[in-house]
Amino acid sequence: MADSCESVRLRPRTAIFGKRVSEVMNPAPPLVTADHTCDSVVRLIAQSEGTSVVVVDQQRLPVGIVTEQDVVQRVVFQVNPDTAIDAIMTRPVHTIESWDFLYRAIGRMLQLNLRHLPVVDTEGRVVGTLDFKDAIAVTAERTVHHIRQLTWENGLESIGRVRGTLATLAEELLEEELDAVAIQRLITHVNNDIYVRLARWRLQKIKAAGAGDPPVAFCLLVMGSAGRGENFLYPDQDHGLILDDYPDDQHDRIDGWFREFAEGWIADLETVGFPRDAGYVMALNPMWRKPLSQWREQTRLWAKRSSAMTIRLSDIFFDFQPIFGQFEFARQLRQHINTLAQQNISLLRAMAHEHQEQGVALGWFDRFITMGRDSEFPGHINIKHTGTLPLVSALRLLALKHGITATGTLERLEALNAQQVINEADFQSLNKTTSFLADLILRHQLARFKRDERPNYYIHPRDLNRDRTARLKRALKAIRRLRDQVSAEIGGPVA
Repeated sequence: MADSCESVRLRPRTAIFGKRVSEVMNPAPPLVTADHTCDSVVRLIAQSEGTSVVVVDQQRLPVGIVTEQDVVQRVVFQVNPDTAIDAIMTRPVHTIESWDFLYRAIGRMLQLNLRHLPVVDTEGRVVGTLDFKDAIAVTAERTVHHIRQLTWENGLESIGRVRGTLATLAEELLEEELDAVAIQRLITHVNNDIYVRLARWRLQKIKAAGAGDPPVAFCLLVMGSAGRGENFLYPDQDHGLILDDYPDDQHDRIDGWFREFAEGWIADLETVGFPRDAGYVMALNPMWRKPLSQWREQTRLWAKRSSAMTIRLSDIFFDFQPIFGQFEFARQLRQHINTLAQQNISLLRAMAHEHQEQGVALGWFDRFITMGRDSEFPGHINIKHTGTLPLVSALRLLALKHGITATGTLERLEALNAQQVINEADFQSLNKTTSFLADLILRHQLARFKRDERPNYYIHPRDLNRDRTARLKRALKAIRRLRDQVSAEIGGPVA
C-alpha cells in the first residue's frame, strides 16, 4: 500500500519543507550481520565511500549501526579484532523512512545529535543513508530554528505544539515578503503531514489492540481548502475514505473496522487542534466513507439530480486530494468525475446557477457589501463567502468543463490560461487577486491569533488603508468579471 503525502508546490524559501529524504539520501551503506568481526567491519568502512556500516538481522531489518566514530572510540586499542561487532555496535538504531520529509529527518538528527541516519523503506529494510552535512546543505541556517520546532517527537501533545509553531513561521515568512499562496501551501503541507502521521499512529494502535491490519486497501482524502493546498490558520477537518470494493455480506465487518479507525483518528485530530467539521464532512460519516464503486455511483447520482444539496456536496468533494494509502483509487475517481462533468452540461449549469447566491462583496458605485446589523460582525466584509469562494467556485466550474484535473486555484488558473479559456490580461489580474486575498486573510488571521482571538474571515473596511482598499476593490471586480465569463460560457436554463 502506498502511504505518502502528495507533494505540494513550494517556493524556494519553503522548499525544504517539501523535499523527501529519498531526494537527498546516499546509497545504502554496507550491511553486515551481528556475528561479523570488528576487524572485518573496520575494513568494510575503510573500503567503502561511506562512513558507517548497518548491522541487520536475517530479514535485513536494522538492529544496530557502527560509524567511524564508534571505530575510534570503541574498537581501536580497546577490543580484540576478532570480537563480534554485536559487542560494540550502537543500538537501538534510529532510522527514517525514504518517503518521509527531509525537514523531519533533519529535526530528528538535531534532537538525537546524529551524524548518520539509515534510510529504510516501508518494510523497514535499509535502502540508503542520510548524512547530516548533505541534509543541512539544502537549507539555510535561519530555517533550522523552524525545523526544530516542527519536528517534536511523536505524541498528541507534541504534535499540538507543531500546529502552534505554524502561525509564528507564517508571520515571519510574511515579514520576509514571501507570497501568501506559498505560505498557504506550506501550512497545508504540514497539516496534511500531521493527518498522515496520526493515521499511521492510529493504525498501529488498532493493530496492537488485536483488530489487525485494514481488512481492505483504502485511500484517505482531504477536501476543501486542504484539497486545494490553500489552508489558512486552524482549519477544521474535511476528509473522507475510498475503500477497495468488497462483497456486500462483508459490510458490517469491514465498514465497522474503518468506522473504529475514523472515530479514533478524528478524536486525535481534534486533540491536536483540528476542530470537527460542523457539517460532518468527515470519514466518520458513511456518506464520506465508502467503496470506490459506491463513490462512482454516488457522484453519478449527484450529477443526475443536481439539487441544491447535491451541488453543495459536490462543491465540497470535487476538490479532493489523496494523502495516504492507495492513490490509484483517487486517480480513478477523479477521472470518473471529470468524465461526468464533461458529459453533463446540466450539472455545470446547475452549479453555476447555485453559485449565483455567492455574491461578490462589491455593490453599486464600488461600495463594499458588508454584514448586516443583526450579524455577529456587523459592518464587516465576509471575505471568504464574498471573495475567495466565488473565485474558487468559478474556476472549479471552468476546470471541470475543460477536463482539468488540478484542484489548486492557481494551478487551475494556469491550466485555463494555457488552454486559452482565460485570456492573458484576466489571467494576470486573477493571479494577483488570488495572492492579494490570501495575503489579506492571512495577515488578518495572524493579527487575531496574536490577540488570542479565533482566526476568522471577517474584515472591517476601516481596518484597510487606502492602497489595500483599492486593491480589494480591483480584486473583487476581477472575480465579478470571471463569474460573468462562467455565466456566459456555462449558463443557460438548468435542465
